[in-house]
Amino acid sequence: MPGRDYSQMAQQAAVLSGYSAAQQKLIAAIGKDFLVKLAEVERNYYAGLLTLERMRQIPERELEVLKTAKSDWLNTMFSGQVSATMVKNTYSVGEIYLKLDLPVEMMIGGTALLGQELMRKTFMLYTNDEKKCAQAVIAVNAMVAFSQIIMQAAYTASEAQALEKFLAVTGMSRALYDKLAQ
Repeated sequence: MPGRDYSQMAQQAAVLSGYSAAQQKLIAAIGKDFLVKLAEVERNYYAGLLTLERMRQIPERELEVLKTAKSDWLNTMFSGQVSATMVKNTYSVGEIYLKLDLPVEMMIGGTALLGQELMRKTFMLYTNDEKKCAQAVIAVNAMVAFSQIIMQAAYTASEAQALEKFLAVTGMSRALYDKLAQ
């Protein structure tokens, strides 16, 4: 989205999720192990997600757009380096959920389901190295939380835009709206 400060968004999300520079470095280091497993993670994720009636109602073409965006997001996430491209890819997933008219709960729940798939894969990959497994679990969890915060920002921006449109159409001042909302 033009004018969006992805750097500030990333900094705030990193603090709120605990996605530290050390964890980003670890994700970059283990990323190669995950990249070859992402297709399987995504298959399992969509198998679960598509048990929901609302998800099955999405036209196949639109579902493919979501799948492609999620795949791009996962691939950039496992580079480990927080970048404008990665944050933009993550934000775009939230925008796609919005375009599909899915409630924020679907995005949050979907991200949680994907996190569970990533946790399963983490335990499978590092089952013989308890220390590495524990570190990877913490880093993957922080990465998923970071992503969820970025995706949810798309919903927040949409709500703010809707409020501004409402105020413009009704001619109501923000002060009056705030007072009525109390």
